[in-house]
Amino acid sequence: MAIPKIEEINFKGINSMIKKIGIGVGVLLLLIILISVIGLMSLGSFVTPNFIVKQIESSMNVRAEVKKVNISLFSALSSVGIEGIKLGRRDAVADAGTDLDKREDMKSSVISLEKIDLGLSLGAILSKEFRLNKLILNEPKVSLVLFENGSNSLSPLFQPPITVNGEPNPKLSPEAIAERIKAEKELEGKKLEEVESKEPFTIKSIPISISMGELGIKNGNISVTMQKTKQVINLTSATILLKNLDIVPDNLEKHNSVNLDLSFNLSVIGANSKESALFLLNSSGKIQPFETKTGLVNPSVVHSVKIKEGTYMNGFAAFDALAGGLPALNSLNIKMDKIAQKVELQKDVQAKIGYTQGKVIFKDSPNFTTKHYDLKIMEGTWIQLTNSTHSMNAKIVATKQESDKALAGINKALEGAKGVDTTVIKKEILGNLMEGDRVALPFKSTGSIKSPNVSLGINLPSIAGLLKGAVKDALKGKIPDGAKDALKKFGF
Repeated sequence: MAIPKIEEINFKGINSMIKKIGIGVGVLLLLIILISVIGLMSLGSFVTPNFIVKQIESSMNVRAEVKKVNISLFSALSSVGIEGIKLGRRDAVADAGTDLDKREDMKSSVISLEKIDLGLSLGAILSKEFRLNKLILNEPKVSLVLFENGSNSLSPLFQPPITVNGEPNPKLSPEAIAERIKAEKELEGKKLEEVESKEPFTIKSIPISISMGELGIKNGNISVTMQKTKQVINLTSATILLKNLDIVPDNLEKHNSVNLDLSFNLSVIGANSKESALFLLNSSGKIQPFETKTGLVNPSVVHSVKIKEGTYMNGFAAFDALAGGLPALNSLNIKMDKIAQKVELQKDVQAKIGYTQGKVIFKDSPNFTTKHYDLKIMEGTWIQLTNSTHSMNAKIVATKQESDKALAGINKALEGAKGVDTTVIKKEILGNLMEGDRVALPFKSTGSIKSPNVSLGINLPSIAGLLKGAVKDALKGKIPDGAKDALKKFGF
């Protein structure tokens, strides 16, 4: 069975899924922060694991579990630690509001966190400033399914529950409950556009300043199963940290920055359970998260990313064509089979990447060194994640071994022309083809990533065309008469 290629991934669904999960997780974090603030203001007297579970299950369509709560008031910045958090599918235990000490431990969860560390300033909150020393999610684990229409299996978890403490949710009317039940049944049948939120988020709608020391996740693991292709995308050892966040909604010109540090391993597992790609990435730098005028999320973020040694991928349709499938290469008898094989980075690569409205853009020209060739991607190359289209200007420089193999193919095509001086012909062929002693193929790939339009960036003459020119020279007496018989083998 062939290994599925990376270009078969539904990028549009993933992009939408990340956005919606981000909103849901944001709701969960806000709930936990509010619970923690209540606990600090009341000296933590009643903020117990059972209290937190009840609050979560009253607000979200989940069954929750919390093992331990630690609240410290003996510092300038008070802190809260919540350990052993699990969120699972809603069940009868959660609907009934059963006390935590009367429940059996959850056997499986959809979302779990080893620990949440929260440190905040109560004085700042009272003066309409939200100041966090830290909010760290330690070892989060998430497992979900991405449906064909772009929705995902986590969406129902972030809805208000229908039943709370054994009674209909007082926050939902009977009509709202009936609508919820109907919507959940129809969710998978809807189109992606029908389940996406139409209202954009703007930071200007938040009436307080936001100052954070450190916010994010450490050592997270996320598994996404693609319903249509049966592929699995695993994000492991993920650390994503926002540091020194400074946001003042009414003064974004001067207060609109955050340092972003991230590192993760992203692997793609095919329907045959074989790994088809692995990306090892880390990054660090300052970004501007919001547009200064509108307060909308900045659509044009530029960041420096390190793609680490050991990153690899199997199969890229554009490389299949360059391996010898293009007519211009076939006419020269050039075959470089290794280009189409698994490629793995031999050393780290630093690249400046821009992101705007679902489009990833190279802002410089990084060079990727692999075992069989060097790949230089030119500045301006882009990939549109929402529809898997792209425009790539790049150059492949084959290794000396692969170059010698390609040159041997040219020599073989010319060896039948005995009596003909092929030196001039070789020079004309190789003039645009070589970079030092290595074959270099500048190319352009556009359109769908799965079925790209690939063309060479240089004009390569055909051997047949060059030999026809040699015949003309022969007729003018520029080559020996005996060479004419040899050229007949080529149809001249």
